[in-house]
Amino acid sequence: MSNDARTILILLQSLEGQRNGYGITLTLLSELWRGTKAVSMTRFITLSTLVGYGNGSKYVKKETDRIAHTLVLEGILRETSEVNGSGYPATYVSRGINANALEQGKYEVIMNFGVKKDVRGVTSKGRSSESRKKSSTEESKKRKDTARSDQEGKKRRKGSDKSKKKNKKKKKDDIVDLSIDSEDDATSVLPKKHAKKLFSRLSKAHEAWVREVRLLTYLQTILLLAHISLFLVYRRRCQTLMFSVSIVLRKICK
Repeated sequence: MSNDARTILILLQSLEGQRNGYGITLTLLSELWRGTKAVSMTRFITLSTLVGYGNGSKYVKKETDRIAHTLVLEGILRETSEVNGSGYPATYVSRGINANALEQGKYEVIMNFGVKKDVRGVTSKGRSSESRKKSSTEESKKRKDTARSDQEGKKRRKGSDKSKKKNKKKKKDDIVDLSIDSEDDATSVLPKKHAKKLFSRLSKAHEAWVREVRLLTYLQTILLLAHISLFLVYRRRCQTLMFSVSIVLRKICK
């Protein structure tokens, strides 16, 4: 993966020269490295002079996303949040701390990918053998069905204790293993060693969001109290003014 990471850094450098100060997102970088031709991604970019464009075409989108996030966690790339020209926050990519070490050969990036099963065509000989297998399997299925029907008739005569035991066994079989050590982690977006870092970052972001919500509620209550106090002061002044005007009118009438 070190050679692929170097090509991504070369693509980032070439893309920075064409963007003229505009930020580069992680999705844009990964999609251009994969060789996308979408208009939303390639707008205002000359692909003919873009170095490293399409070098990751052998990878699927899921794999390129995993590689890009791994490079961020390894320190090859760095994500920074900024406010764009429209006033909205956006996350842009730049060279990370370990980028120079990777280019000099002092740092390596290692990733594991799941093995894919090849689906190949079937020849004429294979088809004849498969037809024979199908006929034999159909006969075996018929035998099994007759045997099952006989067994079901016997099982219905038995008590309800065995049915309860079977239900318990089915519930145990229906339990899905959601542990981190399952085989599905081989195709996950992030490697296992960075899972704890990501979890800690997400927890910190959640705490910061909770603090911001609390501050906003405090500010709203303070503003509401200020409005109420101003209204009361204005009301008292109006009452005093009306009282003085009524006194003056009474004196004039007398």
